[in-house]
Amino acid sequence: MIADRKANYIYHMLSVARCGYDNDYGAKYRGDYPQEDLALLKKHERLITCAGGSHWGELYTLMICWPIAEWTGDAKSFYQEIIDQANRGEVPEHYLVLAPAARGIAEVMVRNYDHYVREIWPEDRRLLEDYIARVMPLFERNGF
Repeated sequence: MIADRKANYIYHMLSVARCGYDNDYGAKYRGDYPQEDLALLKKHERLITCAGGSHWGELYTLMICWPIAEWTGDAKSFYQEIIDQANRGEVPEHYLVLAPAARGIAEVMVRNYDHYVREIWPEDRRLLEDYIARVMPLFERNGF
C-alpha cells in the first residue's frame, strides 16, 4: 500500500467538486479552487463517477481509471495529453460526442494540479503515510 499522488489528486478534485460524494475533506479545500472549475466537474459528474453496480460514467474509465492504473506519468501530463489529442483532432470515434466534456474536465485538472502538488499534497501525503503505517500491520497479521 502506497500514498499515490496521482490517485489522491484525482479523487481530491472529485471530492472538492462534490462529484459522487460530499464530505468534510472536500469542503475544507473548496475555497482553494475557481468555482467555475468545480462547477464544470459537477456538471459532468455522471460521466466521471461510478456507484456500485448501478452506474458507470461514460468517461470514468478514460478520465479516472486510466490515469491511475495505466499512465506512467503524473496526472497533469495525462490530462494535458487529452487536450493535445483533441487539439490534433485525434479523438477516437467512440469518444467524439464526449470530446468537449473530456477536454473541459482535462483543462480543469491541468489548471489546478500545480496548486494541489504545492499546497495540499505534502500534508495529504503525510496523513496517508501515517495511516498506512498503522493499517499495514493489521493486514499482515490477518494474511492479506
